[in-house]
Amino acid sequence: VGQSSSQSVTGYLFALFNLLAYTSNALLDRVMMSSSKQSAAGMAMYTQALSIPICLIEGALFHSVSPSSAAALFGGLDASHGCALLVTGVGAALLGSCFAMCYKRASATTVTIAGNVNRVVCALAGGAIFPGKSLTVEQALGMAVCLSGATSYSLVGARQRDGGSGREKRAKGS
Repeated sequence: VGQSSSQSVTGYLFALFNLLAYTSNALLDRVMMSSSKQSAAGMAMYTQALSIPICLIEGALFHSVSPSSAAALFGGLDASHGCALLVTGVGAALLGSCFAMCYKRASATTVTIAGNVNRVVCALAGGAIFPGKSLTVEQALGMAVCLSGATSYSLVGARQRDGGSGREKRAKGS
């Protein structure tokens, strides 16, 4: 199942846009949480409320989704799909609150590690839930590189804050 070069370019542009949007959102959350008296739950609500118009604009511009077709789509859901959509939305709200609390209480590196662990768990769960869509070797390697890089960076930073590695401390103490 080959892809044309225009599909590849579109995919890479979408991935780039997604990366820029995620990064700017993470930076905005960090700045807002560290400089305001807003609660983590309130900040998560603002962030999620901003995603609604962005999603609607994207649907209208890139996928020809009109308000009436969106209403018809939601109106046509059966009870099990509606319940799954509701549970997913509640889960996303809870996850947003968790990340907002992380930004308020932890370093950016810790939040990065938490985000990478979240992606690994989601990818592994997705592979278990959808058996035909298991991880490729490249994807598993990419996740391992992201996790090990963020963890290594965190460990190096902790050593520098503590005044050096354990060997250096033992050498100074001897």
